[in-house]
Amino acid sequence: MVFLIQQQFGDTDELPGEYTYIPYDYGPFAKKLYDDLDFLEERDVITENRVTMGDKVVYYYSLGPNADEYLSNWSSDEVNRVLDMAEHIKGDFNDVPLPSLLDYVYSEYPEYAENSVL
Repeated sequence: MVFLIQQQFGDTDELPGEYTYIPYDYGPFAKKLYDDLDFLEERDVITENRVTMGDKVVYYYSLGPNADEYLSNWSSDEVNRVLDMAEHIKGDFNDVPLPSLLDYVYSEYPEYAENSVL
């Protein structure tokens, strides 16, 4: 989802950070994104919930108890712009099964299909 936000809105200065992706097993991968998620989780800014579905694990993220404090460093306009972008992508893709989402990503951004295991 972060990849899609960056692709659709990345040409603006509205994103707080950008990631460099490489083709990986299941589409675009950015190590710094995972590092940032770990950083935010360790500080209770976000909460990670893992749900096992068959032989796969799905990760869900929500704001944690320290999110307000962390976001207080941002202007309300910045927060609202990022939330609007996230809601847009979420509305388009949140209920799309992973194989279908990857089909979309691979068709729109074929360079990220290069190392796919699918």
